[in-house]
Amino acid sequence: MTDTGSELVATVGTRIGKLIRSKVLSAMFVFCATVTIAATTSTFTTLLNFEETNGAYPGPLILGKDGNFYGISGSGGANGYGSIFKITPQGKLTSFCSLSNCLDGRSPDGVLAQGSDGSLYGITTFGGSVNNSGGNIGDGTVFKLAPDGTLTTVYNFCSHSLQGFCIDGLWPGAGLIQASDGNFYGTTNGNGNEGFGTVFTMTPQGVLDTLYVFCSLPNCADGRGPVSLIRQGSDGNFYGSTQYGGNGTSPGDGTIFKITPKGGLTTLYSFCSLPDCADDKQPLSGLIQASDGDFYGTTTGGVGGFGTVFKITPQGTLTTLYNFCSQTNCTDGEGPFGPLLQASDGNFYGTTSAGGTALYGTIFRMTASGVVTTLQNFDVTNGSIPSSQLVQGTNGVFYGTTYLGGSNADGTVFSLSLGLFNFPALSEQADYFAENKSDYSVWRPSTGTWHIVDAGGKTKTVPWGAATDIPVIGDFDGDRRSDIALFRPSTGTWWIVGSRSGATISQVWGEQGDIPVPGDYDGDGKTDYAVFRPSTGTWWILESSTGQVMSQTWGEKGDIPVPGDYDGDGKTDYAVFRPSTGAWWIVQSSTGMAVAKQWGASGDEPVPGDYDGDGKTDVAIWRPSTGTWWIVPSSTGTTVATAWGGKGDVPVPRDYDGDGKTDIAVWRPSTGTWWILPSSSPGTRVAKVWGASTDIPINKPVGQ
Repeated sequence: MTDTGSELVATVGTRIGKLIRSKVLSAMFVFCATVTIAATTSTFTTLLNFEETNGAYPGPLILGKDGNFYGISGSGGANGYGSIFKITPQGKLTSFCSLSNCLDGRSPDGVLAQGSDGSLYGITTFGGSVNNSGGNIGDGTVFKLAPDGTLTTVYNFCSHSLQGFCIDGLWPGAGLIQASDGNFYGTTNGNGNEGFGTVFTMTPQGVLDTLYVFCSLPNCADGRGPVSLIRQGSDGNFYGSTQYGGNGTSPGDGTIFKITPKGGLTTLYSFCSLPDCADDKQPLSGLIQASDGDFYGTTTGGVGGFGTVFKITPQGTLTTLYNFCSQTNCTDGEGPFGPLLQASDGNFYGTTSAGGTALYGTIFRMTASGVVTTLQNFDVTNGSIPSSQLVQGTNGVFYGTTYLGGSNADGTVFSLSLGLFNFPALSEQADYFAENKSDYSVWRPSTGTWHIVDAGGKTKTVPWGAATDIPVIGDFDGDRRSDIALFRPSTGTWWIVGSRSGATISQVWGEQGDIPVPGDYDGDGKTDYAVFRPSTGTWWILESSTGQVMSQTWGEKGDIPVPGDYDGDGKTDYAVFRPSTGAWWIVQSSTGMAVAKQWGASGDEPVPGDYDGDGKTDVAIWRPSTGTWWIVPSSTGTTVATAWGGKGDVPVPRDYDGDGKTDIAVWRPSTGTWWILPSSSPGTRVAKVWGASTDIPINKPVGQ
C-alpha cells in the first residue's frame, strides 16, 4: 500500500518546521522589528491566547448562524487530543468539546461546516475505530457536534478496504462543505483504490460515496493529494486543487480541477506548465469564487518559490496576480497557506505564514488587479504562522487564527478592524454596479424597463417585466451585486437576470395575493425566495443554502411585512408592522423569541433600516402628514426625529453614500427627484432627478 499518510505528515511537518527554523535563524540577526501597518485606520486585537488546557494549534474559524465563531484546535484541550470551540466577537471562549480518546477521532483539522440542522460537522485526520491502514494512529473520522453538545462519530474512514487499499479513503484533512443538495462534500489525502486521495460525498446520516479517486490516469495526470477544501461554484459543480500530479512540464506540481456532483472530473490546469514553473506550483489553500465569477487561490511556488496569488476562469485560463517576496527582505510576506477572502469592499484579504517586517507572517489586502498592501505584521507576541482563511463578521471586522505564537506559543485568535461594513443579503443596497452603495433605480411599468444610475453617472437600462409585475431587490447568486428581479403575482413566479452569469432564472414561489419579502433568512449571503401571505399571516421561505421549505405564521390580515435583521445575527427576521395599533412584532432568528415594540400610529409608513450602522435593523416610521421620520436606533434606544419629505413622496431609505448607515431619503414622483440626507455628511442635501411620475422606485422598503 502506498504510504500517502507519511507524505501528508512529512509535507505539513516539513513546511511548518522550515518556517519555524527560518524565523528563529532570521530572528538571531534582528535586534528590533517595527510593525508596519498600511496607511489606513485599523485596530488589531489579540482576542485569545491558547494554552494547552483549552486547546493548541487552532485551525480556521467559521461564522456561525448565531453571530459567534467556531473552530477546532488540532491538539490540547482537556484530554490532549484536540477540541472544538466557540468564541464570541469580543473574545469570550467556550470549549464545546474535547476529544476524549482515539475512538472518537484524533487531531481535528480543517474547516467546520454548520449544517442546515444547526449542528457542526468536521473531520479528524487520524483516530477513529478503524485502523486498516496499519500503525496505530487510526484512519480518520467525520464527526457531528449537535447544538446540545453531543458528539457523534458519523463515519470512520477506511471502513472498506481491498487488497491493502482503503477504497473509501483515509486521512481527510481539509474539512467539509454542505452543498445545495444538503449533502456534505470533502476530500481525503490518502488511498482510494489508487492510493492518492479521493473526493467524496456524504449524507448527514453518514452514508458515504466516493465520487473520484485521484491518480486514475497515467503518471497521475489528473492530480494526487487533494489537501485543500473544495468549493461549490455558481454552476453547481465543485472546484478544488491537488498538491501534486498533473501534466505540466515538470510533472507533479499540482492541478486545479472541476468535478460534477456525479463524479465527472475535469483537470482545468496543471501547474508548472511554463519554464521554471513561472505559472506557480503546489496549491495548498483551496479556491474561492469571487463576484466576477472567476476563482482565486494561492500557491507555495512562483518566482523564487515564495508563493503567489492567482486567478483562474471556470474554463481554465490562469493568471498570476502577485509574487510574494517581491519587496526587499520579504516585507510583503511569503508562504500564503490559507485561502483568500473577498470582503464587503470587493477587495481580497489573506495571510502569509512567514515574512513581513517581523518575519512571522502578515495580513494583506489585494485589489482585483493584484496590488498588495500589508495591513499587519506578526511578531510572535501577537501570534505567528497565520495559515487559515480570514472571516468577516457581521460587524465588518476580520477574524482569524495563528497556528503558533501568543503568550503561550499555542496559537491565538485575533481581530482586525479596518472600518469596513458588511452588507448581508438581507439589507439589500439596490447596488447594481457592486460599489457597496445604493444606486438610484426605478422601474417603468408602461414599458417594463429598469432604469438605474449610480452616484457617478453610470447608467444601466434593462427591459424586464410586464405592467402587473412587482420589482424586487435581491442578490440571488451571492456575488455582492443586485440582480434584476421581479415577482409575477398572476403566476407566483420570480423572474431573475443573474448579475454573475446574465442567465435567466425562474422560480415558482407564491400565489396571487402574496407579498414578496426577499431576504437572507438562512444567513448564507444569498437572497432567498420568500412571500408573506396576508390571508393566513404565513411566511413561506425557500432557503437557498439547502433548498428546504420554511414556513412561519406571524402576522394577520392588514399587517405590513417589515423583514430585517433586528438582532444583528446576519439573518433576516420575520417582522410585521400593524397599522391599526402602531405595533411592531418581530421574531428574532438568533433566539426564536418574540419581541413587540410600540412605535407609530395609523397612517404611518414603516421604514426599517440600519440608521446607526451597528449591524442591526432599527425600528422607524415616516409620517406622511408631517413628513417626519421617527427612528429608534438600536445602539442607543434614543428617539431621533427628522423632518424630510412631504405628502405624495415615497420613502426610499438606503445607504447612498456607502458608509454602512441607512440614509433618510424620499423620491418625489411629481418631479422624479430623489432627495437624500447622507449620514456621512451631516447638513448636506443631495438632489438627483431620475425617473418619471408613473415610475416605481425600486429602493422603497421590502414588502411595500
